[in-house]
Amino acid sequence: MPGGLEEDISKIVATLAELLEVQGDSDTAQLLRQSEFGLEQTDYDNWNGGTYTYSLLFKVSTRRFAELGDGVSSLEEQLLARFDQMTRVYPNEHLGSIIITPSLDVPDAGSGPPPTEPAFWTPGEFKLFISHVSAEKILASNIATALRLYGVTGFVAHEDIEPTKEWEDEIILALNTMDACLALLTPGFDTSRWTGQEVGVAVGRGVLVIPAKLGLDPYGFIGRYQALPALGKPPEVVAL
Repeated sequence: MPGGLEEDISKIVATLAELLEVQGDSDTAQLLRQSEFGLEQTDYDNWNGGTYTYSLLFKVSTRRFAELGDGVSSLEEQLLARFDQMTRVYPNEHLGSIIITPSLDVPDAGSGPPPTEPAFWTPGEFKLFISHVSAEKILASNIATALRLYGVTGFVAHEDIEPTKEWEDEIILALNTMDACLALLTPGFDTSRWTGQEVGVAVGRGVLVIPAKLGLDPYGFIGRYQALPALGKPPEVVAL
């Protein structure tokens, strides 16, 4: 059974990448380090106790593959020659081909770190968008403060937006990244130009909507949700 080459292939790839780096070919070294790779047996001959032939497949980012262009075949041949030098110690196993192919699962090189959460959300906390009419901003803010005790970040529009940010863009960003929406159903909520759209985004995204009954019954799409009785209750109690 084959064993040596399969067991050592990760070390071989890493060693060749280091050699290429030392020799000044940092681009190819980076390709080897950032690619997913694997061996695939393509042939077997029972001569000399069994001889196994493999293809070594490298999956690179779509951007890197596009950058290689027509040079892919030439690079595959060059790498095969280099790997042949390093695998001579495996007399019954050898590489028959190197294949470089694009993969959608490999991040593009140089794309930077993964995007972070917007600054108005506290990392690791539950993200709650608090939809309210402008007259109830203080109530919304007080509820957000009370929720912090429970590991919940409450987004209160117009208060959590930096002056230099376009407020509509920030609200949309909050709506697209929230975990749930708390709708403070005070009189006028159903006639506001904004609150209906905010709740509509939550319903459309399929995230939880929590209607807090504050003088207005749940209506429309949120009528199916169990209302939270909140009228006359302090923010600390509503947060519970």
